[in-house]
Amino acid sequence: MRGSPALILVACASRLPPPEAAEPEADTASSAPSEESGLPVEWSIEDIPLQVEDALADGLPLPGAIRAAYLELIAAGGDDDCPGSTTTLEPPAVSLEGCASAAGYHFSGTATVREEGGTGQSWWQLSCDCQISPPDEEPFVGGGQASVLITQAPEGSAATLDLQGSFLHPASGGWLARGVSSYLAVSAGEGACISGGLTIGGIPLFFDPLEFDTLESDAGCAQPSGRLRVRDPSGAWWDLDLPPDCSGCGELSVSGDARGTACVDLSGLVIDIAAAVEAG
Repeated sequence: MRGSPALILVACASRLPPPEAAEPEADTASSAPSEESGLPVEWSIEDIPLQVEDALADGLPLPGAIRAAYLELIAAGGDDDCPGSTTTLEPPAVSLEGCASAAGYHFSGTATVREEGGTGQSWWQLSCDCQISPPDEEPFVGGGQASVLITQAPEGSAATLDLQGSFLHPASGGWLARGVSSYLAVSAGEGACISGGLTIGGIPLFFDPLEFDTLESDAGCAQPSGRLRVRDPSGAWWDLDLPPDCSGCGELSVSGDARGTACVDLSGLVIDIAAAVEAG
């Protein structure tokens, strides 16, 4: 399967420090955070749960919403001359200056959606360095890639979802309207693992990683274990270490300095992941 991952991860085998070349911006949480020490912090222990809840208020950013927005815009405003495809933006139809369709949509950059499938396996990937501007709304802007790999087996299905880069589309609503920069990997089987980082609403988070025992939000433990890192405006990192006790509460420290206990309800992420795996 050309271009697709070689295997499916169904558990957090290791933490995910992305390569420096993949970092979207210096002020995002997309790279593994370093251990700054001695930095004064602006937030208090009470602020951290609120910041996490704000960042994830519209759910966990996952690949499917980005592909859907991209394809829907082409379907709504594209034609045979511009962009000349239902899935791809590329020369000669889309020149360096872009092109305008009869419906008044402007397409620029390069992008493609690739799909492959076989016995027990399906995969798609959107690669985009592009902008699509409808005549009466703000544009879809993307730079990066989003992909989903699903493997079916007698004992169940497993999935790998990857989101790398920066994407914004105000008309989509939710987290995509706020804009997201991420280097995020989600692996799901009986449970799930979230690894990597994202910045949304100006709040950088890093999953270092987080593991869920089940994708059933109403059965078992819907709260994760692992470490969630939140970047303070000062540049220091707050670390919330969640034990596997289903409480959603753990020890909170900043740059290695213990500050107390904090609780965050992350059970909604299970619903987001399960829906993304179901959608494929």
